[in-house]
Amino acid sequence: MSRKNFSALFFISGVLIFAIAFLNLGFNFSASAGEKPVLMILSSKTCPACKQLEKVIKQLNKNYPNIKTRVLYAENPKNVKYFYEYDVEYVPTLIFKDLDGEVIAEEVGYMSQKQIINKFKKSGVKVK
Repeated sequence: MSRKNFSALFFISGVLIFAIAFLNLGFNFSASAGEKPVLMILSSKTCPACKQLEKVIKQLNKNYPNIKTRVLYAENPKNVKYFYEYDVEYVPTLIFKDLDGEVIAEEVGYMSQKQIINKFKKSGVKVK
């Protein structure tokens, strides 16, 4: 193998390793059996409805500590993959997951704490 071919192969390997590492960045949002249900909020820092929803999420965290919440902002490059994964067109988008980490519902737009809790309950997830 020539030095030029070896350099090209080394470069491509490095790019592949970087791509794999980049795709694995971020939080682990899956929940396994026995853990908490998950609420992912795909959001933007410039969205008025998203800002209002942040207040609801703070109250939700206080009142329902058994629900794992994560707010992912479009402005953070590490979060872009989630916007593609869930085919997000509008923010806020709320992704509801059960104890097994399976998506049980998706909603677009502002939701009150009561609406969020009812969505979990209607999907068979017990919240305290």
